[in-house]
Amino acid sequence: MTGTGRARNTRSISALLAFVLVATPLLTALPAVAYAEEPAPVAATLTVGSVELPAGSTEDITRRDAFSAHYRLPDGTMRAIVSATPVNYRLPDGTWVPIDTTLVTDGAPGSHKSAAAGATARFKGPFESGKPVSVERGDLAVTIDMLGIAEGAHVALGDTARYLGVAPSTDLVYESLQGGLKQTVVLASAAAPTSFSFTLGVEGGALERVRGGWVVRETDSESAA
Repeated sequence: MTGTGRARNTRSISALLAFVLVATPLLTALPAVAYAEEPAPVAATLTVGSVELPAGSTEDITRRDAFSAHYRLPDGTMRAIVSATPVNYRLPDGTWVPIDTTLVTDGAPGSHKSAAAGATARFKGPFESGKPVSVERGDLAVTIDMLGIAEGAHVALGDTARYLGVAPSTDLVYESLQGGLKQTVVLASAAAPTSFSFTLGVEGGALERVRGGWVVRETDSESAA
């Protein structure tokens, strides 16, 4: 390389270094810009079940009954939401409260019960004695137990309790309802049994046979069937 070429390269490198040294303080001296977070959007409606009401609507709880709820709208008018199935149940003191069949913990490890319903579904933990499943209302209780197996622990999700593997390729599922339970036996393959037996017990009442099935009558004494 000739002396002229080395001088040209040296000047280029010197110019690049000078630019970096001059540009750095300019960049760091730029003022910081703060961006304020946008406020969360305010709900324009109030959703009750599948019904949307204007925001600011409030329920008049004094007008509740088993099938309806009444809301005062922001313009002062009232709107009733009526359901074909019960949405509220009455407490012993006469107060109506919303039904919630979601399963919540019930004291003992692994035990659950329906949160708020006219008849409370209870599922005992694996280390509790007695019948594993019951439906209770006041002093009346109906118990359910699958014969020939120990249900053991259950998995609670939403309003459902599931007992896994109670028999080959078989799960036992209970759904908490506003006034009782729905029982489903889930068969996963042809290896599952073809028949199942359950015991039904009554505490604080008695079973009475009627046309098309059985009913439970409340009594002052305890009995089982």
